[in-house]
Amino acid sequence: MGAPGGASYAGIVQGGVYTFSRVEDTWTETNKLIAWDVVSPVRDDFGRSVALDGNTLVVGAPRADGAEGSEGEGAAYVFIRTGDTWTEATKLIASDGAGGDAFGTSVVLDRWRLVIGAPGANEGQGAAYLFWWPW
Repeated sequence: MGAPGGASYAGIVQGGVYTFSRVEDTWTETNKLIAWDVVSPVRDDFGRSVALDGNTLVVGAPRADGAEGSEGEGAAYVFIRTGDTWTEATKLIASDGAGGDAFGTSVVLDRWRLVIGAPGANEGQGAAYLFWWPW
């Protein structure tokens, strides 16, 4: 479950993702996932979009700053589950990303294929980015 404004770390509201397990009729929170690299006090919207397929979880953060510090370029984080533990495997960004792209607004995962939406890319025309395993 994504909570783009609901989790904080060291006073920075960055968003988070909560995982739950069901035992009979009871759901129990098992993990709270956050991005490891958030340092800005600006909300990244981590958890705005979430896709799960088997042991792979993808989390969009469309307001994350880009590699060159461009605001709102966006990112998507891939987590892999082993047992009950989720480990961040990689952070994905658009190869041609720019400020305001909002890469990670939507994420869709189907086995070995991942599509990430960036509605602000191409001067607002939008774009969809396709990734194949391995990310």
